[in-house]
Amino acid sequence: MLRSENHMGCGVSKNKSPDIAGRIVGGITVHKNEIPWQISLQLGKRHVCGAVVIDRLWVTSAAHCLNSIDIKELHVVAGEHHLETQDLEQRREVKEAIAHPNFDPTTNENDIALLLLAKPLKLDGLTVNPVCLPPFKANVTGFCEVSGWGFTKEGGARSNILKKVAVPIISDADCRTHYDKTPRKVTDSMICAGFTEGKKDACQADSGGPADLLGPRRPALPGGIGVVGHRMWTAPLPRRIHRGESLR
Repeated sequence: MLRSENHMGCGVSKNKSPDIAGRIVGGITVHKNEIPWQISLQLGKRHVCGAVVIDRLWVTSAAHCLNSIDIKELHVVAGEHHLETQDLEQRREVKEAIAHPNFDPTTNENDIALLLLAKPLKLDGLTVNPVCLPPFKANVTGFCEVSGWGFTKEGGARSNILKKVAVPIISDADCRTHYDKTPRKVTDSMICAGFTEGKKDACQADSGGPADLLGPRRPALPGGIGVVGHRMWTAPLPRRIHRGESLR
């Protein structure tokens, strides 16, 4: 769907926190400009989902974030840190929203979408920078960080400050054992990550944000966070994350 080459300066953060673990649920506050590819997807000025910078004109999010959405009311906000504070954010209207043609809302297969911006972003290398896409069919192991402005605890409020949490990536086989008795399955377009005991994970309004593989240039799995039909702070179901290979 997009060119396969990564942007030369992709995946570079000039304010990387040394912390990898902590709400989002069980997470910690992100340093300002630490995740410059993180987007706040907003209806009017209300945050509804996360998204990820691919290049100056394109961002990606979860397809389910576009359900029943009038794109005339949809805005992409790059360089966001505190939702209630104005600083150096770049706010853009959305010209076109393209959900994956094979998106299945029942299984969440291909839960990824592209958003074409009406005006290019300024990639300044500090507040806004594109993500690096992982290699095709990459063997993904270790930990990844998920980030967003989602709810911080059960029955609580959404976070106004960007937060992150590190979760372990688990094998497809182990993940499938958790999902075998649910309508939602694990497919080749997904990886799984999370603690089976719950407590640390992404939450509502974090959907569509990045799942950054921990490493020097922080490649990511964009479109990043699928929805599990359980309360994520107590669920024994690992998070399913879209690999983003359909973007290539």
